[in-house]
Amino acid sequence: MSKLVITHPEKTPAHVHIGEHRMLIGRGAHCQVVLEGAAISKEHAAILNMGNDDILEDLGSTNGTLVNGEALKARYVLHNRDLIGIGDYRLQYVNQRAQKNMDFDKTMLFDGAPADVLAELGSASPARPNLARFARVERPRACLRWLEGKLSGQTIELDQVLRRIGADGTQTAVILRRPQGYQLIGDEGATGVRLNGNPIGEEWRMLANNDVIEVGANRFSFLIED
Repeated sequence: MSKLVITHPEKTPAHVHIGEHRMLIGRGAHCQVVLEGAAISKEHAAILNMGNDDILEDLGSTNGTLVNGEALKARYVLHNRDLIGIGDYRLQYVNQRAQKNMDFDKTMLFDGAPADVLAELGSASPARPNLARFARVERPRACLRWLEGKLSGQTIELDQVLRRIGADGTQTAVILRRPQGYQLIGDEGATGVRLNGNPIGEEWRMLANNDVIEVGANRFSFLIED
């Protein structure tokens, strides 16, 4: 199980386990991880659990979120021992299943390899990672094709682990690229997300070639590329 080790210059260190869903971090009393301080927004950041991966995102905070000293500008797949900076707090991410494998792991993560595959690859020589093993788990490339409107016929390449589609927080969805295929879910609280005409609810849905995805007023066809 993954966890955060939270430290502050004037406070006793604390450990918080990351659950199976979305963990809010911020100053608000409703957050799962409450951090005090004027530099911290009420809803500052969030960690979204997706199988073996934990995804960190900044929620438009006033003072930003750091990962290993760098400003977080997009959703980020956390690695074991990553250091998150929020105000005067430091939150170290601990997850033995998300080991770093030098610089090679980042390429694999954003090509769709999950943390358990990375852990296995870690047993190979750092200078010569097991590329054959990685080739076996790589998924075919896929894209979304706009079906209506001014963008009809244009495509969105699904070349990242996570791809968010939609206009705002009430009508957005996420497509996750995994070794077993591509999966769709609506963002927490999202409405108007449908798959082949049916609401997707709160569960991950496996995508198949030519599936039709509706996110609010937007309609897409999911296509596996040859």
